[in-house]
Amino acid sequence: MALDKLVDSAQLDADLTTVANAIRTRGGTSDTLSFPSGMASAVLAIPSGGGGGTAGFVYPKDINFYDYDGVLLESWTLAELQTKTALPDYPTHAGLTSQGWNWTLEALKATNRKMNVGATYVTDDGSTRLYITIDVLGRTTIPLYFSQTVANDVVIDWGDGSATETVEGTGAVNTSHTYTSVGDFVIKLKSTTGTMTLGDTANKRNIFGFSPTSSDTSKNYILNRLKKVELDSNVELNRSFNDCYCLSCLLISKGFSMYSFTSYSFNKTAIKFIVFPDPIYFINNSIQGSNLVSVSVPYTLTNLYDYAFANTKLKDITLPTEVGSMGSFAFLNTNLETIFIYATYISSRAFGQNYYLQNVVLSEGLGAIKSTTFE
Repeated sequence: MALDKLVDSAQLDADLTTVANAIRTRGGTSDTLSFPSGMASAVLAIPSGGGGGTAGFVYPKDINFYDYDGVLLESWTLAELQTKTALPDYPTHAGLTSQGWNWTLEALKATNRKMNVGATYVTDDGSTRLYITIDVLGRTTIPLYFSQTVANDVVIDWGDGSATETVEGTGAVNTSHTYTSVGDFVIKLKSTTGTMTLGDTANKRNIFGFSPTSSDTSKNYILNRLKKVELDSNVELNRSFNDCYCLSCLLISKGFSMYSFTSYSFNKTAIKFIVFPDPIYFINNSIQGSNLVSVSVPYTLTNLYDYAFANTKLKDITLPTEVGSMGSFAFLNTNLETIFIYATYISSRAFGQNYYLQNVVLSEGLGAIKSTTFE
């Protein structure tokens, strides 16, 4: 049968990512799944009855324990919470070292309301990892753009058995690698003594060297190679993953500072769930414009900066009572339906253009709310 239209490769990649995420959720795994063999094998490995791996299928309740990839591992009612003497066992993954949950049992009991609790980790070798898929021979060259404070400081492992590589010079540098076969690869970057920033800050380019206005014909293909990122705590971001449309899974290592995140770091990505590890105290505008649907924030969170969750698809969030202020446009243009506000101060248009918002619950401690908060 002849094709009557060209295939939209970006949409196809996004659709396959959605299917893979559904398989991972049902199978209780975070493994990279190739198409078609990897997906088929993963489906066949799911226990009959559609369980969620060893944990079985879990329905959400009041207190929901999520893995970093959005898989729901365990859930409690508020009544069950008060009877507990310990949090659930930590999940484990090859290549990651568990750091526990981003809430303590004491904090959950003291707060005593609905909450998403997230599992936290660090990479076991201190590297930042980029999970990519090369699926077309002849289009196997991947560029990398980053900054380093010490020459030859960042060690790059391209994940295909080739020799590790370093780059001369300080400040903004770049390199590239050509793979000899198609497949799934994990690129590892590790700064040994200095500081590494992913992307070209001066020219507003992401980690693959593309700016939002770039007209390079290879842009979409290269950006769509990236599926998953595991960030070490010793890395800084500046528009690093902007326009990486198929990036759907993000791990933020415990110890990561939000000062290391800058504007638009994850704009136009497919990330739907994020666990922010403790002890993060604020969230800035680094994830605005992503496809974020749900999130787990730590009990240490105290402030939301301007545009923190703006222009996302956020439907579900519960904030700690310690959040004292919400910046302007913090939840601008989201899909929130209900919000519990425990902040003492809410800036202008914090909930502007929230057309699905139906229920707003305000705390007794709210000191000031702008007249334009919901415009």
